[in-house]
Amino acid sequence: MTKGPGEQWLRVGETSDFVDAVSGEALTRVLLGGGYISAQPRRLLTLLGSCVAVCLFDPVSGVGGMNHFMLPRGNERSPPPDDVRFGDDALPWILHGVLRLGARQDRLRAKLFGGASAMGPANRVGWDNIEFARAYLEGQAIAIVAEEVGKRVSRQVRFDTHTGRAFVRYVDSGDGQVMLKSERAAMAQAGAALPQV
Repeated sequence: MTKGPGEQWLRVGETSDFVDAVSGEALTRVLLGGGYISAQPRRLLTLLGSCVAVCLFDPVSGVGGMNHFMLPRGNERSPPPDDVRFGDDALPWILHGVLRLGARQDRLRAKLFGGASAMGPANRVGWDNIEFARAYLEGQAIAIVAEEVGKRVSRQVRFDTHTGRAFVRYVDSGDGQVMLKSERAAMAQAGAALPQV
């Protein structure tokens, strides 16, 4: 995990900073197995198929963040440090991180995105991810104030850490196919069972 100066932000796994060529806006991309939390205003961006992103924010402190996980649970019970590819690591990481940067758990709100049936209707990966995230948040008494989940669509999500505002755009099938290949490769690398489509 990387910490910003004076612990203004935390990042883990695959993230990258860039400037949007059209708007000139600074963004942080959160890739599969990544997470980013900030106590300063920051816009986060991710692209999702069957993976899920949980966005947490405290509307009073302005602390917020996003993770991007591919499966509810990993095969290893002792994951390497900074491995948040799986929900059972990604969700505790984001919760502890926002609290560490000044959020209060009783004020936390969640937004949930992704979990598409990108690999075909017979595959439950997306729904398993959604159900895992919902159960974890319920167990922590964190209200889900918005979600855009399921369906057979890929999504681009932009999330503002300080306000909790989120913007969702469905992506075309070309981007979705590239993402599907990426998700399948990541699952294979993690030793997860791949569905037949």
